Amino acid sequence: LNEFQNQTILEIGSGLCNFCMILSSQLDSFTYICLDIPEMIPNGYHSINTKYKLNDIEVFLPQEYELFLKSSSKKKILFILPDQLKDLELKFKMLVNHESFAEMNINTVNNYLKKFKEKLDLNSYVFLY
Repeated sequence: LNEFQNQTILEIGSGLCNFCMILSSQLDSFTYICLDIPEMIPNGYHSINTKYKLNDIEVFLPQEYELFLKSSSKKKILFILPDQLKDLELKFKMLVNHESFAEMNINTVNNYLKKFKEKLDLNSYVFLY
């Protein structure tokens, strides 16, 4: 886990953000990008804000990207839509996907992996479940 301190993590298909919150409880500093379809983002946002203590975490919606960039918070979460991935100027230490790749056609999965590869940090990880 120490390798993910102060790093940026991308989860594609973050759903209710359970994995994100598990990691947040183990890290002192991180940036977590939750990429999901428009119908799921309100559910993930609601889940984070009702199930977990957010004393030291800032959470941003897709339209709050500029606020996210200006934030000096040590722990922050940004929800984004699929078409916003190409515009992120961040390097990722880890890609996370739990099951949603199985729900996508192979071309969509390959496009995500290609975009991720372009934004890799040195010695990045891919965690697929």
